[in-house]
Amino acid sequence: ISSVTGFDDFTLRSEGIGDIAVSVAHQHIITESSSVNVSVGLLIPTGAIDKAGDTPRNGVGTLERLPYSMQLGSGTLDVSGLASYSRRVNHFNLGVSTNAVIRTGYNDNNYRLGNNFSASASTRYVKHAKLQPGLKLTYRNVQSIQGRDESLLVAAPFEFPASITDPSNYGGTSVNTGFTLKLCQDARCKLSIAAEYDLPIYQNLNGVQPKTKHALSLAATWKLD
Repeated sequence: ISSVTGFDDFTLRSEGIGDIAVSVAHQHIITESSSVNVSVGLLIPTGAIDKAGDTPRNGVGTLERLPYSMQLGSGTLDVSGLASYSRRVNHFNLGVSTNAVIRTGYNDNNYRLGNNFSASASTRYVKHAKLQPGLKLTYRNVQSIQGRDESLLVAAPFEFPASITDPSNYGGTSVNTGFTLKLCQDARCKLSIAAEYDLPIYQNLNGVQPKTKHALSLAATWKLD
């Protein structure tokens, strides 16, 4: 919704392939009931950072660069890492994990997304192999964007035409509680489907930006061995 003539009510979209992640992982078995997992990887900048749309910035019928949150990739080669520890106690699988995404350099539009750090603790009821409900608590810190895309600015006393064009309005700290469910085809869990529903219980965001209400994620895993 805009006060600009011709943009009383308008919709912008961007779609396509995002950045591709390539990683290697290793599992170290400590005891029969506990293990450590470590992985490192690269995020290859295959996602577009030049998506455009008809925004209010230059009037009706012109295409302008879309803001940071509507671009599909980072535009930089980024490094990811994860470490986790899990232990089975009676009918519960307990775990803690930490992961990070570190941005390298600046992209072709003269900015880089913020580094991303998170840590979580979880528990999952595993008495019945085929149906495993659980709970998860996650702390996440995302740093603000460094640099800025000059094409998003306007020649006016306030150079940012909308809050999402200001790089300082990105990132922040949040704590989420998650409800998880893992479904396995058999006792070995060779084929499994995992779902997670997250609800934020604390959000301290940078600048002016919308808060997250909830999030749902789904994943399918097939073990080759």
